[in-house]
Amino acid sequence: MKEIPHRIYLSEDQIPRQWYNLRADMKEKPDPMINPATGKPAVVEDLYPVFCEELARQEMDDTTPYFDIPEPVLEFYKMYRPSPLIRAYNLEKYLGTPAKIYYKFEGNNTSGSHKLNSAAAQAYYAKEQGLTSLTTETGAGQWGTAYVNAIAAVEKLLPELEGDEKTGVRIIAKALTEPVKQIAVNAGIDGSVVLEKIKESGKAGYGFDAYKETYCDMIPSGIVDPTKVTRSALENAASIASTLLTTEALVADKPQPPAPAAPAAPDMGGMY
Repeated sequence: MKEIPHRIYLSEDQIPRQWYNLRADMKEKPDPMINPATGKPAVVEDLYPVFCEELARQEMDDTTPYFDIPEPVLEFYKMYRPSPLIRAYNLEKYLGTPAKIYYKFEGNNTSGSHKLNSAAAQAYYAKEQGLTSLTTETGAGQWGTAYVNAIAAVEKLLPELEGDEKTGVRIIAKALTEPVKQIAVNAGIDGSVVLEKIKESGKAGYGFDAYKETYCDMIPSGIVDPTKVTRSALENAASIASTLLTTEALVADKPQPPAPAAPAAPDMGGMY
């Protein structure tokens, strides 16, 4: 039997012509998105401030298994797709597993990221709808607000805890204030003032638009981030911190001593 190559490439005419909607085939559907303003499951119109109407429709569709990729988007994809399918032979050997492991490499485009695949489609649908400007989502904006909103829930745990656990919760509560403060500092604004303003509002989703230097409801303003991304960032930070605390070790670059200064030029005897 011929060995499967490390990299498998398709030709341009083999590029898939449809997007697959995984939710259509899920026996147990994911929990619905919640509108933070109403606390109720979101409807397609709730996404219009954030998504183009066609993208909002696809986002909320739990029954259609395939969506046709528009021809202009397919033509754009041909600049860097198909991307290779790679057989992870070395990982299989290291794990000692009979499983065959494959992964897709999406870094062979101008952005070096898989995000261009969806960004191209978003730009296309925005143009089709007649929109003339786009707002990109940014962890720098929404994360800060979301974390500040989470502080009250974290602090509710304090009466039930003691010792190191209570100390840990206090550290997390303090750490949750830092992103929004840093966002403000990056915009030349006092971070502590912005933090207090957001906390005093008492409204979920109320935050600071660093670009416009104004306070607003973040979701209607189009400053959003997926919950999973925001949560994963916090979990990963906590994981790194806990590893550092338990191992009491950290790998870092050793500072190099500064290079010696160049010797002074010799006296030229008053020459000009």
